[in-house]
Amino acid sequence: MVALAAVIAVLAYGLSRRTSGSRDLLSSAPRRAIVLAELDVPPLRRSSLFRELVGESDAGLDRIESTCGFDPLDQLRTLQIFVLRAEDEEEGEAGFDQVAFLARGALEHEQLARCVSQVVEGDGGGVHPTTLEGVDAIASDHGSSVAAFLGTDAVVAGDDTVVAELIRIQQGAADPHARDDSLMRLLRRAGPSSHVRLVALLPRHWQRFLGRLTDVVGDDVPLDRARALGLGASLDDGLAISLTLDLGDAHMASDAQHALETRIAEARRDPDLAASVLAVTLAHVDVEAASTDLTVSASLDRPELDATIALARRYLAREASSPTE
Repeated sequence: MVALAAVIAVLAYGLSRRTSGSRDLLSSAPRRAIVLAELDVPPLRRSSLFRELVGESDAGLDRIESTCGFDPLDQLRTLQIFVLRAEDEEEGEAGFDQVAFLARGALEHEQLARCVSQVVEGDGGGVHPTTLEGVDAIASDHGSSVAAFLGTDAVVAGDDTVVAELIRIQQGAADPHARDDSLMRLLRRAGPSSHVRLVALLPRHWQRFLGRLTDVVGDDVPLDRARALGLGASLDDGLAISLTLDLGDAHMASDAQHALETRIAEARRDPDLAASVLAVTLAHVDVEAASTDLTVSASLDRPELDATIALARRYLAREASSPTE
């Protein structure tokens, strides 16, 4: 968030007055994107969980707000994040290569432009105006980072080649991410009203990593067969979250559902857990298989969420203080 605030403040210059293009996550994504996420910024920043995770105050953002006299994040409405695979890698073996951002909101151009020089001078860096795909932009004096404003409500930031592609997509001059029925389905399952929506294609080494979690969930929940995943979360006065895995086989998804339900039931019957916060949390967990998808969802109100966070912190503190062999 702080990095994005800095990008917007530093790179707010040379703005187009045209309306920007597509707002749909999949229709905006570069072709090499393997992780696509969208955040609704205002409700996230208001949520108690966000404040719990990042703290009531962030020194970096406080410094920007003090320098510029306003909080750049207040102007953001949505933030789309795209993680791209390397250009020379096959999709099935893809790893992280580049990250790009497409942010939208009620952007006050002149206010941001005044902020730009103050933030840049304070950080000892430098930027220069440039043009990318016919759009006025700002580029770093060192490296290939660039940002461009599209219309009155969008800013695109990332490596210059990716930003150029995103601009062409928004202008209708280039095709977005290839249609993927699995990702479209998983994005629907994540929920259109969720404050966080994320879908990802899982390359083989990610599948192998998930396979290591079978010690926790059991061998009959084949996480290493997941081809893609979708995540949705809403953070009002509590937390509602769902995780969907595309296992590629309907029978496999159904068997995994029954296996997880059995483990949850066994855990809730454990006398050591029956009266604990964990038992309360597990009571709110639902598991569902639909076609090839396995979905695990949970909904916690604020007291339940606070108790679960406290339990997790105590567990992590014990792990951190335990002697290592």
